[in-house]
Amino acid sequence: MKPSRSPSPSPYRPPRPSTLPLDVCELVADAVLSLPPAVASQTLRSLSLVSRGWTAAAQSALHRDPWLSFDAPDTVPPRTYARLEALERTLAARPDLARGVQALDLGRYTARCQTEAKVDRRLVSRLSVALVSACPALKRLSIPFVTHVDKMDLVVALRELSMLETFIFGEGAATPEPWVIHVDVSIQDTWGTARWTRADFAALSTRWPRLKRLVLEARVRGRDDDDDDGVPWALESFELALIRNTKLSFAYLDKLLAGCRQGSLRRLVLKEHQFEPGALLAFLEQFGQNVDALVTSSADRVNPDKTLVAALPSVCPHLRVLRLASPIASDVPDTLQQLSQLSRLTHLTLSTITSSLSLGDAQLCVDHLRGFARLEEVELLPGAQVEGSTNALVVELLQMTLREVENRWKWETTRGKPEP
Repeated sequence: MKPSRSPSPSPYRPPRPSTLPLDVCELVADAVLSLPPAVASQTLRSLSLVSRGWTAAAQSALHRDPWLSFDAPDTVPPRTYARLEALERTLAARPDLARGVQALDLGRYTARCQTEAKVDRRLVSRLSVALVSACPALKRLSIPFVTHVDKMDLVVALRELSMLETFIFGEGAATPEPWVIHVDVSIQDTWGTARWTRADFAALSTRWPRLKRLVLEARVRGRDDDDDDGVPWALESFELALIRNTKLSFAYLDKLLAGCRQGSLRRLVLKEHQFEPGALLAFLEQFGQNVDALVTSSADRVNPDKTLVAALPSVCPHLRVLRLASPIASDVPDTLQQLSQLSRLTHLTLSTITSSLSLGDAQLCVDHLRGFARLEEVELLPGAQVEGSTNALVVELLQMTLREVENRWKWETTRGKPEP
């Protein structure tokens, strides 16, 4: 009996050219990007192994918005920092892929890097600068932090991003600085988070002619009485998401968004409690004339801002979407009556009603809701401090009215359309 022999390994066969045109492969790869990131990433990796044509299309799509999986636990390599290093090496070796990177979400990954052993803030900072430098065609960038000594290198890289449309600035988390009082101050200079000023952004904004969206997750330094013209960018969307309870003045925001004074802003996402008293209304009076979406959140669930609600129809007359977190007291019917003057409003959320509605108040709400011209969706939500629940009859009455308003709007919008 002959001894059995182990089968010989299959010879390596290089990928064959795809029988599909390259543009078809690219369209399929682009469609894959609409899937959830984890699924899209795995699918594109599989497609890159099919053939040479699929390799080019899949790799290009895969690096357009690089995504790193968080599925593996922290103890299983490769960890986040190692994966970012591998990405940087790939982009350095493949300029063709680097030129195709359109989005880089460093804020998603660098906070996790700092929790890993043998990875310090300086290493994360240097790697962040290297990744930004490698991607000259970025349209969307989230950069949480760099250390003091790396700031100028990052500024040089940022100056080259002439295609940038969205800039997310800040850590998005209140991480402690790595020094202690009475320790050598040089530690702060080397390891501490770089300070950014209004002048820094003013200089960069001239290099970003396409910038339309700013998300501010860290405060930009600048004094209200500084003799400067402010930052000249003409943004369409501004989001304020500071971590600490900083109180911003109107003068501070006026100079930070100086280029938006002519009405470029269309969308605002703001934390109301991070404004000094009266600053939010003053800001909307100056910048809100063309805003069509206003979304707010607030840690203050007690003190109603009646002045803001009453002024909205005049300072933001083009609002279509309003999600307001200003506490609304027992005058909900008055609030709805005032907001019904917003003739273009389609979506309304009042999320901090501070008291239960009586049946009489509910009837007034019904009457005022019928006065909205284009309302499609309404949410009236009680604040956390409301004791008990609103009477079930009141809730049913409001729900019936909301359905009536929505159905009326849908009927009016489809009335003039021919039947399919």
